[in-house]
Amino acid sequence: MLRNTILLGFFAVLGGCDPSSACTEIDCESGVSIKLQNRRISLPPGVYEISVVDNQGVTVECNAVVNVDGDLGERSCTNPDAEIDLVEFNANLLIETGNLDSPIQLRVTRDGKTEVDESIKLQLEVAQPNGPECPPLCTFATVIQDLNIRQL
Repeated sequence: MLRNTILLGFFAVLGGCDPSSACTEIDCESGVSIKLQNRRISLPPGVYEISVVDNQGVTVECNAVVNVDGDLGERSCTNPDAEIDLVEFNANLLIETGNLDSPIQLRVTRDGKTEVDESIKLQLEVAQPNGPECPPLCTFATVIQDLNIRQL
Protein backbone atom coordinates (compact mmCIF):
# COMPACT_ATOMS: atom_id res chain seq x y z
CA MET A 1 0.00 0.00 0.00
CA LEU A 2 2.81 2.40 0.88
CA ARG A 3 4.53 1.63 -2.45
CA ASN A 4 1.31 2.45 -4.36
CA THR A 5 0.92 5.73 -2.47
CA ILE A 6 4.53 6.75 -3.20
CA LEU A 7 4.17 5.85 -6.88
CA LEU A 8 0.86 7.69 -7.11
CA GLY A 9 2.42 10.79 -5.57
CA PHE A 10 5.42 10.53 -7.88
CA PHE A 11 3.29 10.29 -11.01
CA ALA A 12 0.95 13.03 -9.80
CA VAL A 13 3.88 15.44 -9.54
CA LEU A 14 5.31 14.43 -12.92
CA GLY A 15 2.13 13.63 -14.76
CA GLY A 16 0.12 16.77 -15.14
CA CYS A 17 -0.82 18.19 -11.76
CA ASP A 18 -0.73 21.93 -11.61
CA PRO A 19 2.98 22.72 -10.97
CA SER A 20 2.10 25.89 -9.08
CA SER A 21 0.40 23.87 -6.36
CA ALA A 22 3.25 21.42 -5.73
CA CYS A 23 6.50 22.61 -4.20
CA THR A 24 9.58 20.56 -3.55
CA GLU A 25 11.37 20.98 -0.24
CA ILE A 26 14.91 21.84 -1.33
CA ASP A 27 16.56 24.08 1.25
CA CYS A 28 19.05 26.89 0.77
CA GLU A 29 20.89 29.25 3.06
CA SER A 30 21.32 32.98 2.75
CA GLY A 31 24.75 34.32 3.38
CA VAL A 32 27.98 35.86 2.24
CA SER A 33 31.17 34.07 1.21
CA ILE A 34 34.40 36.04 1.32
CA LYS A 35 37.35 34.47 -0.45
CA LEU A 36 40.71 36.01 0.35
CA GLN A 37 43.04 34.83 -2.36
CA ASN A 38 46.76 35.13 -2.68
CA ARG A 39 48.22 34.86 -6.14
CA ARG A 40 51.04 32.71 -4.82
CA ILE A 41 51.17 28.94 -4.29
CA SER A 42 50.10 29.31 -0.65
CA LEU A 43 49.41 31.99 1.90
CA PRO A 44 52.50 33.14 3.77
CA PRO A 45 52.62 32.04 7.41
CA GLY A 46 51.31 34.43 10.01
CA VAL A 47 48.40 35.46 12.17
CA TYR A 48 45.52 36.69 10.02
CA GLU A 49 42.80 38.87 11.50
CA ILE A 50 39.75 39.50 9.33
CA SER A 51 37.04 41.99 10.23
CA VAL A 52 33.84 42.47 8.23
CA VAL A 53 31.36 45.20 9.22
CA ASP A 54 28.13 45.76 7.30
CA ASN A 55 26.18 49.02 7.02
CA GLN A 56 23.95 48.02 9.96
CA GLY A 57 26.97 47.61 12.25
CA VAL A 58 26.91 43.80 12.21
CA THR A 59 30.51 42.69 12.76
CA VAL A 60 32.10 39.36 11.94
CA GLU A 61 35.66 38.85 13.11
CA CYS A 62 37.74 35.80 12.30
CA ASN A 63 41.29 34.94 13.25
CA ALA A 64 43.45 32.26 11.71
CA VAL A 65 47.03 31.13 12.06
CA VAL A 66 48.70 29.90 8.89
CA ASN A 67 51.62 27.71 9.93
CA VAL A 68 55.04 27.62 8.25
CA ASP A 69 54.07 24.38 6.49
CA GLY A 70 51.04 26.14 4.94
CA ASP A 71 48.45 24.40 7.09
CA LEU A 72 45.81 26.23 9.06
CA GLY A 73 46.42 26.20 12.79
CA GLU A 74 44.17 27.81 15.37
CA ARG A 75 41.14 29.59 13.96
CA SER A 76 37.97 31.14 15.30
CA CYS A 77 35.17 33.53 14.44
CA THR A 78 33.21 35.71 16.86
CA ASN A 79 29.91 35.15 15.07
CA PRO A 80 28.48 31.62 15.56
CA ASP A 81 27.15 31.66 11.97
CA ALA A 82 30.63 32.28 10.54
CA GLU A 83 33.44 29.89 9.78
CA ILE A 84 36.90 30.22 8.27
CA ASP A 85 38.94 27.65 6.39
CA LEU A 86 41.77 27.26 3.90
CA VAL A 87 40.67 26.20 0.43
CA GLU A 88 42.15 25.52 -2.99
CA PHE A 89 45.59 24.17 -2.14
CA ASN A 90 45.93 26.46 0.90
CA ALA A 91 46.10 29.57 -1.26
CA ASN A 92 42.80 31.10 -0.12
CA LEU A 93 41.02 31.81 3.14
CA LEU A 94 37.26 31.36 2.87
CA ILE A 95 34.89 32.99 5.34
CA GLU A 96 31.22 32.03 5.23
CA THR A 97 28.67 33.90 7.29
CA GLY A 98 25.00 34.82 7.43
CA ASN A 99 23.40 37.71 5.60
CA LEU A 100 25.10 41.07 5.70
CA ASP A 101 23.75 44.40 4.42
CA SER A 102 25.72 46.10 1.67
CA PRO A 103 28.19 47.70 1.61
CA ILE A 104 30.66 45.93 3.86
CA GLN A 105 33.95 47.17 5.25
CA LEU A 106 36.60 44.47 4.89
CA ARG A 107 39.83 44.71 6.86
CA VAL A 108 42.56 42.06 6.78
CA THR A 109 45.76 42.17 8.79
CA ARG A 110 48.65 39.72 8.88
CA ASP A 111 50.95 39.88 11.88
CA GLY A 112 49.54 43.32 12.68
CA LYS A 113 50.18 44.79 9.19
CA THR A 114 47.11 45.94 7.25
CA GLU A 115 46.84 44.06 3.96
CA VAL A 116 43.29 45.11 2.96
CA ASP A 117 41.01 47.91 4.18
CA GLU A 118 38.21 48.43 1.67
CA SER A 119 34.52 49.17 1.36
CA ILE A 120 32.88 46.60 -0.91
CA LYS A 121 29.40 46.73 -2.40
CA LEU A 122 27.83 43.27 -2.33
CA GLN A 123 26.30 41.95 -5.54
CA LEU A 124 23.37 40.00 -4.11
CA GLU A 125 21.94 37.04 -5.98
CA VAL A 126 18.59 35.42 -5.30
CA ALA A 127 17.88 31.70 -5.29
CA GLN A 128 14.52 29.98 -5.18
CA PRO A 129 15.45 26.30 -5.52
CA ASN A 130 11.82 25.15 -5.45
CA GLY A 131 10.57 27.60 -8.08
CA PRO A 132 9.41 31.22 -8.15
CA GLU A 133 6.18 30.59 -6.24
CA CYS A 134 7.67 28.34 -3.54
CA PRO A 135 9.74 29.02 -0.44
CA PRO A 136 12.49 29.45 0.53
CA LEU A 137 13.86 32.66 -0.94
CA CYS A 138 17.59 32.95 -0.26
CA THR A 139 19.99 35.76 -1.00
CA PHE A 140 23.72 35.34 -1.21
CA ALA A 141 26.84 37.13 -2.34
CA THR A 142 30.41 36.11 -3.04
CA VAL A 143 33.31 38.50 -2.54
CA ILE A 144 36.72 37.66 -3.97
CA GLN A 145 39.51 39.83 -2.60
CA ASP A 146 43.13 39.62 -3.72
CA LEU A 147 45.69 39.80 -0.93
CA ASN A 148 48.90 39.82 -2.99
CA ILE A 149 51.08 39.12 0.03
CA ARG A 150 54.71 38.50 -0.82
CA GLN A 151 56.48 35.68 0.91
CA LEU A 152 59.83 36.67 2.37
